[in-house]
Amino acid sequence: MKGYLYALLLVSLATAVAGLLSPEGEKGGILKHVRLLSALLLVCVLILPIRSGIAYLFALQNEDVTLPDWAEPPADGESALQDRLDFVSKEYFTKNLTQTLEQEFAITSGEVRCIIRWEDDAPSLVTVVLSGKAVWKDPYAIEAFVESLLACECQSAIE
Repeated sequence: MKGYLYALLLVSLATAVAGLLSPEGEKGGILKHVRLLSALLLVCVLILPIRSGIAYLFALQNEDVTLPDWAEPPADGESALQDRLDFVSKEYFTKNLTQTLEQEFAITSGEVRCIIRWEDDAPSLVTVVLSGKAVWKDPYAIEAFVESLLACECQSAIE
């Protein structure tokens, strides 16, 4: 549709320019003929979509065109919502654990990451990844802190 409107605009501008540049001469001269041809050209461009519309209707009548399938909304939208809430909750939990470790062990922001493995919506393994100046912190103290806080296994890694 956008291309059609551009073509219509372009043809209209071209016919207007041709009309302005045509000499009038005696009894209208060539200007009458230019106006007639411009009007015919504009009519052709205006009725161009009608041809494809009629062809589509004939194809629809002969069942050559397949209509798009209407997708049924999911029967249980609550499960998708619950999955999204679980994902966001786990992200929030991980972010808060990281911030707690940064505050507890005086680690600069961005130098510690937590990777959590979940089983039955509870953390089963926490991997604390240290980088930058945080590699000099005691990993055993960090592991003990996380294990006592979450009551799950903890391991540390250096990046």
